[in-house]
Amino acid sequence: MKNQNEFDNYDEVMPEGMNQVHMPIIFLLDVSSSMTPSRDYLNQAANKFLRDVKSHSVASQMVEAIIIPFNHDVQGAEHEWKQVREISEVCLNTSGGTDLSKALKFANDKLKERCNMYEEIGAEVRGPTIFLISDGYGGDISEIAEEIRKRVHDNKMMVWVLAVEGYDKHTMALLTQGNRIWEASNDDKAYSFDQFFAFASEFVKAKSVSAPGEKISISDENNPMKRSDSVLKVPDLNDWLN
Repeated sequence: MKNQNEFDNYDEVMPEGMNQVHMPIIFLLDVSSSMTPSRDYLNQAANKFLRDVKSHSVASQMVEAIIIPFNHDVQGAEHEWKQVREISEVCLNTSGGTDLSKALKFANDKLKERCNMYEEIGAEVRGPTIFLISDGYGGDISEIAEEIRKRVHDNKMMVWVLAVEGYDKHTMALLTQGNRIWEASNDDKAYSFDQFFAFASEFVKAKSVSAPGEKISISDENNPMKRSDSVLKVPDLNDWLN
């Protein structure tokens, strides 16, 4: 068992309150050139999510996040964990190609490292999650997809995906096995992004007030599977599943 002195090097990344419950989440956001038609919708919906979670008395204290834009490389100079209440609104630009494999590995490593750190000090981690939005593929994701699927199966993390027009179904099948993935509407992308981020907000808020291991309940209003006016649909990936 490590003593407190051995955690001095964690000072810069540790959120206040070592004994608090921590919910680390990552938004992995495709900002390649092909996402340009969706850029404004992405920015608006992401910022609405931030405002909503910051206003929640529990989630604003528990949720810590990294927003990771990516194209052919991981974008941005800093990818340090911050309490969600400290994250500024985003204004993402689009350019370049897509390397989903590199982005997934980077995000998975970040989330795994964070969870491992808390495990070492005996702090509770609740609902570590990657929210991925992408319209591309790029790179062979077989290896990283297998690792992520195993971590999901072992209840080490969750992944929710919004697949935007142009995405590769084989790639998304490898990553998700057809679970926790929605396809954005080509006719109403603005509402698609709004609904996905509204779900994400409802998910983290519900998770933040749940008991350990408790199955959370998402309100019908923010559950794309139950809304009669939902523009998100579950894609048919059967032909790409092993």
